[in-house]
Amino acid sequence: MRTPVNDRKVDPDFAAQNVGELGIPGIDHSGEAASFWMPKTKKNERWLELKQYPSRYRKSEKLPPFELNHGGKPCRFQKASHTKMH
Repeated sequence: MRTPVNDRKVDPDFAAQNVGELGIPGIDHSGEAASFWMPKTKKNERWLELKQYPSRYRKSEKLPPFELNHGGKPCRFQKASHTKMH
């Protein structure tokens, strides 16, 4: 199961005494490109990849939608304003 970007469980990882205070850059990797959630048609820039590797397709009924998965980033960055995010 994926942890949403803005989940409180990761707050300690970005707390001042951990990352920000030490001047260590925080790295955020929150998943795949939006194309993996879009319909598998030739209009999708990743259609060939999805055809060759069907497991890369992200069904919204099984995983959080792309917007929810990536939507927490602004709030995450605001919470960790003392941390340099990369």
